[in-house]
Amino acid sequence: MENQSKESTAKETDLVSLKLEDGILYGSYKPTHVTLKLFKQMLEDRLTYTQGGIYPLFADCRRYERVERDAWEFMAGKEGCKDLTAVAFLINSPVQKVIYNIYFSLMPPIIPVRSFTNAEAGIVWLKKYRVS
Repeated sequence: MENQSKESTAKETDLVSLKLEDGILYGSYKPTHVTLKLFKQMLEDRLTYTQGGIYPLFADCRRYERVERDAWEFMAGKEGCKDLTAVAFLINSPVQKVIYNIYFSLMPPIIPVRSFTNAEAGIVWLKKYRVS
């Protein structure tokens, strides 16, 4: 499906704030403890918002304190990465970056992913994954 212009509208749920800007989907995630059930609901929120559009995702995960293993495994798989070309995770600290990189190596996602402590660097990296 062709990417539709939603750049003037955003979606706010109990779990995530979503917006499209310059061909990149921005998600600000609210939970501190992510379970598989919560991740599946956030995925449903994202898919409802994008309506079949395919985008790179800038995921602000700075609130995350814990992500359960089954949620990570699902997130890295085909269903969790549906309609995404790449994901840049915005995190708080170099320590979190090490933790994310360990998870990425143990459960490699099916799309390109990177963690960033600098939002601008993550956005620059994602731009090459935008769909025309």
